[in-house]
Amino acid sequence: MKKLIFFICIITIVVHTTWIKVDASENKYKILKSEINVLSIPNVLRYDFLITNNTPSKGLKHPEFRGHYYPQPSMEIAVIPGKKLSSVMSRFPRSSTFKLNPVGGSSNGDLRTQKKVLFSVEYEIKKNTDLKKVREYATDSTVIIFDGLKEVAEFPLNK
Repeated sequence: MKKLIFFICIITIVVHTTWIKVDASENKYKILKSEINVLSIPNVLRYDFLITNNTPSKGLKHPEFRGHYYPQPSMEIAVIPGKKLSSVMSRFPRSSTFKLNPVGGSSNGDLRTQKKVLFSVEYEIKKNTDLKKVREYATDSTVIIFDGLKEVAEFPLNK
């Protein structure tokens, strides 16, 4: 119930929403849809990506583990900003290169074993920034899919 209320609140405070078709490179991963939202109340830029895996693994073997969940390296995504987007976003504090400062993210499955997985990532906008500029610059970026530490796919959003 709390998740439903939170979701409804997020939808009501969205400044602007757009669906973008992204052409993927010739690999096993593809972004079917992406949605970009600028949220004024928490001062956040949110990306949602529906990503497909053309060749999901069938039945991954996990070693015997005494805990409940096998701690395998996760599949994750990151949005790498261009110059324009970097100018309106907060910087990740412990990095020698400019990385967006993440404030949240989630996925609804495991991209290794499932055909379609929804990923969401949220990044902090600089204080006192014009949100219209953030929306305008949001596609000045590239999405990278990671399998653990390995980069497995890259998709520019400005196409």
